[in-house]
Amino acid sequence: MHAVCRHLDLYLLTAPTRFKPACYDGIWRYGRSKLGNILFTRELSRRLLSAPDEGSKNIYANAFFPGNIATEQVSVWREYFGRFGAWAMGKLLSVMGQNTTDGAATGVYLAASKKIPDEDIRGEYFIPIAKRDDTSSIAKNMRLARQLWVS
Repeated sequence: MHAVCRHLDLYLLTAPTRFKPACYDGIWRYGRSKLGNILFTRELSRRLLSAPDEGSKNIYANAFFPGNIATEQVSVWREYFGRFGAWAMGKLLSVMGQNTTDGAATGVYLAASKKIPDEDIRGEYFIPIAKRDDTSSIAKNMRLARQLWVS
């Protein structure tokens, strides 16, 4: 979902009221939160590398998308898509998405694989299962990442 974001207004991420129809607003906020996760991770990685203590350089921060997983969260979709829409999305994800084990696999890989420190993999983005992937151009904007960090 981060890839659909072409602009990130930091104020609107925390705006308490909806300014669009509920369905669109929910998708809008979700997509921008995923973009925010990537930007935040990249800025964290940069800060760890530039920290004065050597221990910080041994921390590898990477972002990942666990996949499309049908969990209990599907029930929240009723508000946006109605009862039938939420049921249909849940069924679609259970067939085309990842199961919870596969959804956790990339996170476990990033935390435990020797390849991460051996190849000095930092501030990257991964998709299921443990595949490095490219991000949108806005997700590579380090100026925006710094602004997000301090906001």
